[in-house]
Amino acid sequence: MCGVAVMRRLSMKRSLAILIAGTAGAIAGAAWLINFTAENPPSYEILLNGDAAMRQFLAEYGCEPNEEPPAQHEITLPASGDSTVFSAYCRLQEQQKLPLEEHFGQEAVKWTYSLDSSSGARAELICTPEGILLGAMRYDCRRFDLMYPVICE
Repeated sequence: MCGVAVMRRLSMKRSLAILIAGTAGAIAGAAWLINFTAENPPSYEILLNGDAAMRQFLAEYGCEPNEEPPAQHEITLPASGDSTVFSAYCRLQEQQKLPLEEHFGQEAVKWTYSLDSSSGARAELICTPEGILLGAMRYDCRRFDLMYPVICE
């Protein structure tokens, strides 16, 4: 009888140790997930189907396109963001939480709007053929080296 009681106590201690270890592992995993999510926020998925939706999007962020139709070009995105010029553009999209990087090497459509604010002001939107916004920037066509975000929070 004494041996059975000792075995039960050992079994209970082992079960308690397993429970504590499992709980500690779950807490550590949750903490890691919270930290990972905070450091890597999910990308926005903004769907812009056509010129009217794009004009409305731009207006919501203070960019007023003029009445002329936008220039529209089908493009293939670079396979990576390693080039000097494209890396700055990629960082701008990352700051705006747009999913450009997830679509490297894919087909896209670039829409360029002239803005009412000045003769050289432009806004450029890059979307998938289905209309998912991948990239957005404002620039002055007299200074291509200066890029500004469209989405400012």
